[in-house]
Parts: sequence; structure tokens; C-alpha cells
Amino acid sequence: DSFFAISGNSDFIKVVISTVGTAICSMLYIFGLMLVAFSIVSVFRFFKNKFYGMNKTLVQMLIIIFATFLGNYIVFCFGYPFTCTMNFRYIVPCLFLPIMALSADMKDKPEICLETNGESCVQEKESRLYRTYSALVKFAICGFCMCGVLVYVLLALMPY
Repeated sequence: DSFFAISGNSDFIKVVISTVGTAICSMLYIFGLMLVAFSIVSVFRFFKNKFYGMNKTLVQMLIIIFATFLGNYIVFCFGYPFTCTMNFRYIVPCLFLPIMALSADMKDKPEICLETNGESCVQEKESRLYRTYSALVKFAICGFCMCGVLVYVLLALMPY
């Protein structure tokens, strides 16, 4: 309330903050959907590339944790539909496997091309595609983090 009292024209500022807040919340949602899509792609690539040489027991343990917690979360949501199921702590253990897959997918890949006869190199094209994918993932992560911070700052400014 003190911020709006100092600024004088509080109705105009409330409308501006509300409008900007709505736009930032929409961007936060879009960045979140992008991260979900990239995580799904990375998990499939993670399995396709046989865990990128990681410890198989560790990965199997994470898969079991992921399946167990996600299954329990879904059962809880349908079993208690009027109880708040949006609590973040219930879904955090499900993030370990996608985060590990995304980070393994984001490692620097070497650009090796064995063809030297002037034809287009298949591995170079894959490398360009990988660089584009990597840039989009990094953009989504930065955008999600910045929008999340801005949402909380704007919530702190609102008097209600």
C-alpha cells in the first residue's frame, strides 16, 4: 500500500501492474510449456542413446522413483479431487529424471565430419540443428527464470 500511496495516481499504476503481470504470467506459462516439451524430447533421446554412458543402476533407480511418485500423484489427484493437489512438493521428485536427461542432452557435442569430398556433411547439419535446439532450451530456461522472478516482484507490489 505504501508504494501506491507514494506514487499518487494509484488506480493507473494498479492497472499497469495488473496488465504487465498478466502478460508476464502468460509468458511464464509459455516458457513452462516449452520446457516441458524440451524435457520430453530429452528423455526420449536419453533412452535412445542408452543413458549417454551413465551408471545404469542410477538411471533405473530414477526411473522407478519417477514412475512411483508420478503414479501416486495421479492417484492422489483423482482420489481426493477437492483437496489441494497443486503443492509443489508432491511433484518435485518427478523432476529428477527429466532434469538429468536435459542436462545430458545439453552437453557439448563435438563437430566431427569425416567427409572431405565437398559434399554436405550430415554431421554438420545435425550439429547446426543441435545448436539451434540448445539455444532454444537455454532461451526457455532463462525466460522461465526471469518471468518467475518478475511475477513475484509484481505480486509483492500489489496491495491486495
